[in-house]
Amino acid sequence: MYHKWINSQVDAFVCVSKLVYDDLMTPIIKNTSKYYIVYNGIDPNRFLSFADNVPMKSKVTTFGYSARITERKGLYLILSALEQIHQNNPDIRLIISGAGTEDQIKKLKDYIDAHHMHSYVEFIGFTPDMKVYIDQLIACYCQL
Repeated sequence: MYHKWINSQVDAFVCVSKLVYDDLMTPIIKNTSKYYIVYNGIDPNRFLSFADNVPMKSKVTTFGYSARITERKGLYLILSALEQIHQNNPDIRLIISGAGTEDQIKKLKDYIDAHHMHSYVEFIGFTPDMKVYIDQLIACYCQL
C-alpha cells in the first residue's frame, strides 16, 4: 500500500545503484519510467578534485559517509572495517553525515564510544548541502 501511494506522489526516484533499483522494483510498481539509476546520486563534477594536484597538508586520509544512519546502509560494516584499518594506519579518519531516528543516532554514538573511535570518527549530523559537506572533507587536509 505504501509503495503504491509513494509512487503516485513522486515525480521521479533516483536510485544510487542497480541494487537499490532492483530492491524497489516490486510487483506493485507498474510504471518504472519514474525510476532512474544515477550511480553517484550526485554530479561529482560539482566538487573540488584531487586531480588538480591539491597539495596535502598531512598524511591523514579522510573518508566521508553521508546517508541515513541505519544498519541497512552498511555503516556499521564501515565502522568495523575502519577500526581494523586504524590499528595499522592511525592516519585515517571518517566524517559521518546523515539523519536518523533518535534511537539510530544514539546507537551510532554509543558504538563510537564503546569502540573508542572519537579520535578518528566524527558524526556531524544531517548536512542539507552536499557540496558544502564534500568541499569540507577535501579542505580538511588540503591547502586551497
